[in-house]
Amino acid sequence: FMCIFFLFFFFQAEDGIRDRSPSRGLGDVYKRQSHDIENEYNFLWSPKLTKSGGRNLGYENMKQVRKGDVILHSFDQAIKGISVAVDDVYSADRPDFLGFDSDGKWDPDGWRVDVSMIPVDFSLRNDRDYYGRDDSQVFQKNGQLNQRYLSVVGDALLDFFKQKIPQLKRVLDNQEVEE
Repeated sequence: FMCIFFLFFFFQAEDGIRDRSPSRGLGDVYKRQSHDIENEYNFLWSPKLTKSGGRNLGYENMKQVRKGDVILHSFDQAIKGISVAVDDVYSADRPDFLGFDSDGKWDPDGWRVDVSMIPVDFSLRNDRDYYGRDDSQVFQKNGQLNQRYLSVVGDALLDFFKQKIPQLKRVLDNQEVEE
């Protein structure tokens, strides 16, 4: 059994934002620097808890990632990559890369998933009516992405993306063959 996740990066204004929605006070919002580092070094990382010690559904979802799970990477209102977890999630300290959480907003105790990634470019600006009807964790009723680090993709949304993104269909077809 494989699970499909949706990874969301929200860029704040100092990153030259494209998404105009406010951060609504979310303290653990990814910036472009961490996205670039994770893509270059093929991993995902999130804190286990917020800096104040609270739980966050996006971080909690990281605990579910297992080898072979597929992650859709989103930023700039588009799916920009598809990755496959090469191992199960594991406990790991915050990566020590220049620019990764340079302002110290994240708790250093976290979850890490090593991945193999392929680039794609699929705009999420179209089909907002469809996204608004999605009943998984990924979209709000207005068709905008939820601002959550990692969300579980429901079956209907996955089928929709498989029809629209040929690279995703190939990745999933390959996963089914390997199982």
